[in-house]
Amino acid sequence: MEQQKLSVLSNVIAVARRELADREDDDIPARMRKVAKCSGKRLPPPFQASLVKELRVNDSFRESVLERWEREGLDDDVGRAFLIDPQDGAEAVGEQANVRAVAAVTADLERAQRTIRSLRRQLEESKVRLAAAAEAHKAETARRAEAAATSRAALERAVRSLRERVGELEADKDGQAEVVARLTSEIDELSFRLERSVERARKRAQQDRVAPPHRASLPSDPAEFAAWLDTVERNQRSFREAREIDADEPGDRGPLRIPGGLRPDS
Repeated sequence: MEQQKLSVLSNVIAVARRELADREDDDIPARMRKVAKCSGKRLPPPFQASLVKELRVNDSFRESVLERWEREGLDDDVGRAFLIDPQDGAEAVGEQANVRAVAAVTADLERAQRTIRSLRRQLEESKVRLAAAAEAHKAETARRAEAAATSRAALERAVRSLRERVGELEADKDGQAEVVARLTSEIDELSFRLERSVERARKRAQQDRVAPPHRASLPSDPAEFAAWLDTVERNQRSFREAREIDADEPGDRGPLRIPGGLRPDS
């Protein structure tokens, strides 16, 4: 409230400051020297209160300020009434201060109401933005969940496919192992049969081998010569069979060797 009264007397304070500024230092009241030295555009509230108090108690200083007021012709009835009689003007100053206080409160209330309306609009806008953001977040969450489910399903299919492939490979490995085992058994059987064939051939060769008659010269009789050739053929039979068994082996067989005494076209 005191600040409102000082605001009502702002014109009085301004005229009093001009009056102090035009005086010599010796003519300035002792209590007003600090106020007179203040060169700011606006006096601090404590200095304003000191200046108003000086006007109330110092009649000569108040009269000189009133004369300046009249010369300047200011249009302020409340300020003029205060300078004429501070006691009588105090009531007008109080009423004016009340009016200004009410106006200030009203202005503050209006500003508060405008602020509240603005905040409400902002709140509504925030609610709309929040709802939109929540909806967008919900849609994004659903999209991510769907993408995750799709990706998980794809991974599960890939895992199943790999497991099936592993099973196929394991089955194929077992099948290959069975084939290898079967082939190994067949090879062992063939090797055994080969050994038996060679042994039988060797035994037949020993049984069929007959020493040809020792002759100093070949027989001249055709029948005896033919018999001699049959004996030679039987002796060579085992060697031919052995070469036939070895014919499955790769490599060069070498040149054909004909026993002595036989023609190549025999």
